Amino acid sequence: MRSRIARMSLTVLVAALPLLTGAASATEESGEEVVFSGGGLIGLACGAKPNVGAVSLPAESTLRVVNQTGYRAKLILDGVTQGEVGKGDAAKVLFHRGPVTVALKPNCVLTEESASVRVTVRPPVRVAPPPAASKPAEEPAPAVAPPAAPEPRSPDATTSRPTPGGARSTPATAVSSPVPDVPAGTTESARVPGATPSVVPSDQSPLPDPLAAPLGGGTPGDAVDGVAAEPVAAVVPVEETGPVGLLALIATICVIGVSAGAIRAIIAQRAARTA
Repeated sequence: MRSRIARMSLTVLVAALPLLTGAASATEESGEEVVFSGGGLIGLACGAKPNVGAVSLPAESTLRVVNQTGYRAKLILDGVTQGEVGKGDAAKVLFHRGPVTVALKPNCVLTEESASVRVTVRPPVRVAPPPAASKPAEEPAPAVAPPAAPEPRSPDATTSRPTPGGARSTPATAVSSPVPDVPAGTTESARVPGATPSVVPSDQSPLPDPLAAPLGGGTPGDAVDGVAAEPVAAVVPVEETGPVGLLALIATICVIGVSAGAIRAIIAQRAARTA
């Protein structure tokens, strides 16, 4: 029975192994990370300061965003809240194109303006297609030799003898049209007026690559609809903490006021006793 269960477990593991490896290879680990540290007045105000100001990543890679502010913080990409990162946790963000600004906003009573990180995304390197094979030039048409000039006829051939009792016939002269001399090596189309000369096609230039980077300096992903970056791990939905933060601020002010009044009363009593 145990051996049968072991064989079934091994079969399931082998069947699920390609799925696990495929999911792991879907995104590329860039090895880059940004750490946001805390600051401000303890208990009242807080902020998030990144350890770097700019990061450059290849397209379709992830960036680790570490929350060391001491509070639960909102993950903001290009001014839009994408979720929350717990205290001391790290979130992975997948970048498709750029540039993208990344920031954290801690959840405390008074949140200071936090600095952001500018992430530039490098387009993937694409191999240029090989140039198209050029067509061989057409061979010129063979030269056409001019027709031979007619041989001169003798006077006997041009004049016919008179027949008895008939009219004298007129001399028949051979009329030939003059043919201009054509230089050797001239094609038929060049010799005949009005003929269209043959055009030898030149080498065809390679077609532009549709995946190449655009002229405006953007990346190929700019033409693709969708988000430029998205969190892929360790991000939880945003919790509404506005009223809770306001109540905490009011309670803190009340405690400080009561404490100050009590201290003044104690000091006044001691002063009255000594007097």
